[in-house]
Amino acid sequence: MAAGDFSASQMPLVLLKQNRIFLGGARVNSQRNDSRLQTVKAVLENQTARPIPVMTGRECTGVKITWLKACDESVVDCADDGFTAVCDITGPEIESVAETLPNNLCLSKSFTVTDDECNDLFTYEDKMAEAMLNAKYQIEKELSERILAAMYAELFPASSYPGEEPPGWDLSGDPYLYPGDPALRPLTLSQMYVITQVNNIVNPIVIGDGTWQADQIVAQSGNNNGGMVYNEASLFNQWGKWYFDPVSLMAVGDGVGKLLMFDPNNVILWSKNDVEHTDVRPFGDGDKYSWKEPSLYLKYKNGTPIYYDAWMQLACVIGVNNRRRLAAKVQLIFTGGFAVGPATCVTGDTGILYFEQVTPTT
Repeated sequence: MAAGDFSASQMPLVLLKQNRIFLGGARVNSQRNDSRLQTVKAVLENQTARPIPVMTGRECTGVKITWLKACDESVVDCADDGFTAVCDITGPEIESVAETLPNNLCLSKSFTVTDDECNDLFTYEDKMAEAMLNAKYQIEKELSERILAAMYAELFPASSYPGEEPPGWDLSGDPYLYPGDPALRPLTLSQMYVITQVNNIVNPIVIGDGTWQADQIVAQSGNNNGGMVYNEASLFNQWGKWYFDPVSLMAVGDGVGKLLMFDPNNVILWSKNDVEHTDVRPFGDGDKYSWKEPSLYLKYKNGTPIYYDAWMQLACVIGVNNRRRLAAKVQLIFTGGFAVGPATCVTGDTGILYFEQVTPTT
């Protein structure tokens, strides 16, 4: 492989091999990635805010977001004796809040692939595709963990619960504590739904830890085999949209049975690129290349993937057999940001709720 024809002859095949590895049963694949990237996926697939790039010269330094919220709840009684007709109709306008948000995320991962090493076992393209997928996975795992930590830092103590607390619950603080008895799980799920409605989270996105993921699997298995008196598995689908991220949730809180909910209308994740082209092009003095590299897993609601800035430098290195080798040194960079918005109508409300079990499930 000559350095001059690397971009033209190698990279399309590398991307093709990445797709085959990702979709197949190889070591780095969608199944392996899935459980560790659910939080970032939950945000990307459900957020409704639309970021507009903010340019400083030719540099994108952040985004502008306009959040809409309709908070007026007053209703006029227009019964015959309590309403006076007028010709001019008036009413409050829907409120909008504009924010300029700086980029606050920059994650990078580098690797090196050497030509001809182990060529009897793997081709250069095989090694490049495997290394590229692993670099993306490491960045995306870190991104998912940072987003969950950011949401956890913005927890909102929900408004007072109407009526008496359900048996076994403690709603006095944050986190909300729910009973760990598996027999009470249907009531627990139903009660959580009521809490989201009280706090005006109409379509909550729910992220559960390993306890909840295991419970869903057991419930589904029991239903499929006729072993459940009630259809518990259906409770996971009756309200909200469920994701499970046991790895990221391990890093927050102190308890078990962790569950985080958020309002998809009040969060935003964005990315930006310094490189504008998806084809591999020479950069600088001829031994460097740049391109936009797509994520195979993280995509916005419309199906558009997030892109990394990819930079590659070709260099001469001495291999294990004391021979000169051509090495490709690659760096992937994710740049963007994450923020929780002001789109709710209660001061301090972030639309993020968090629950833990009172006692571990036995």
